[in-house]
Amino acid sequence: MNAEIEFKLLALRFLLCSVFLICWTLSARVRGTGLLLGYWLHFLQNYGVAGLMHAQAWTQSNLAGETLVGFREAELSLECFCLGALLVTPLLRRMGLSEAQAEALPEGWRWPSTGRVFWVGIVMGYALNSVIIKIPSGMAVSSTLATLTAAAWALATYRAVQAGRLGLTAALGAGTVVFPISTMLFHGFIGFGVNSMILILCLVAAYLRPRWFLIPLGVVTLFLGMSVYVTYMRDRGDIRASVWGGDEMASRVTVLTATFSRFDWFDPRSDEQMRLIDSRMNQNWLFGLGVERLQRGEVDFARGDTVLDAVVAVIPRALWPDKPMVAGSGNLVSHFTGMQFAGGTSVGIGPIMEFYANYGRVGVVIASLLIGGFLGLCDRMAGLHLRLGHTTRFAAWYLLGIPFLNALGSLVAISTSLATALVLFFVFKEWWQPAGNSINAALPPSQQVAPAPSPQSVRAAAP
Repeated sequence: MNAEIEFKLLALRFLLCSVFLICWTLSARVRGTGLLLGYWLHFLQNYGVAGLMHAQAWTQSNLAGETLVGFREAELSLECFCLGALLVTPLLRRMGLSEAQAEALPEGWRWPSTGRVFWVGIVMGYALNSVIIKIPSGMAVSSTLATLTAAAWALATYRAVQAGRLGLTAALGAGTVVFPISTMLFHGFIGFGVNSMILILCLVAAYLRPRWFLIPLGVVTLFLGMSVYVTYMRDRGDIRASVWGGDEMASRVTVLTATFSRFDWFDPRSDEQMRLIDSRMNQNWLFGLGVERLQRGEVDFARGDTVLDAVVAVIPRALWPDKPMVAGSGNLVSHFTGMQFAGGTSVGIGPIMEFYANYGRVGVVIASLLIGGFLGLCDRMAGLHLRLGHTTRFAAWYLLGIPFLNALGSLVAISTSLATALVLFFVFKEWWQPAGNSINAALPPSQQVAPAPSPQSVRAAAP
């Protein structure tokens, strides 16, 4: 098939998957927390934008061949992810979960405070970070707890939406810029802060009404996001030189202000901006390089070695001080692609590329189905507890899904984050939920909603 035609067909399939995930998020029947939309945005950032750009006739790039190979596998992964998310609905029905409890709040109901979630995130994830990371396994705990800050911000914004306070909703939404600004000023990276923004804005999008308003708002937000990216990438070296060089905060602010005072609007026909996109947003190219080398036999399939590393990596460093596995992708990308990167440059492999490197296309299909199903489950359960007012149980399910939003994380990084989130899940779910903190508890007994019977109990009661 002609490469130009195949690019366009892949772009069309990608757009159809995008429509499905957006409709899932906005559906009144699903009522999740935007985790699937968040996954799509991460996927768009690392695979979709470059694939769509290369599908345009005016795009000139010497990376087109490898990009096509990688985009082909990535798009298949997104289709399987959507299928996995879709299959979680009958599973929830079999579990007998009832949505009736979350239909309406009783008169006089007061939402539980988000303060505990917010302050644990601030104190444990940021203020005491330098102390906690010195403790064995402290790095994973601190980074996971830091995401509670974004979760609490999302909770506050959700409640503003539910109360119909559009001014407060707009202020909290616009205020999310503090996350990327802070990560640029303190670390020289914009990505970590953007991830927090995505979490908050996706949850708000799931509940903001009217729905038609989200279409122009989403288009404008994506356009602004791309404009911020090309502006940041243009001066990234200056920003990092100031931050990593230990300049005073006033000097860092000056550099950042100078960068964004010369704002570059996104132009899809710009060759220079296409180069910036290929440099950091085109994971398809690296994926394609790896696929071609594996198919030619220039490098061997890992055949489960990195998956085993991810399983072993969940053992806490407190129990295994000399554990060789570390978060990050290490040299996996260089090994499978044959590319060498400058010192200090972090290049993530991503779970779908790593599964291909282990088991080929079969690994990509199975892994994507499982990730879609699990993230769909977390999305629905977090949404249910959100509407029931179970603040910490919402945070528990939310934290459980967040590791899988890391589109460029290695399996080791994802497994260690997931293990930490699982511990926090049981702590939050069982020990940190105030007694009676539910809508049912606020209702008189005559108005309380009983949970739906499970299929097993129905069969047992039948004559």
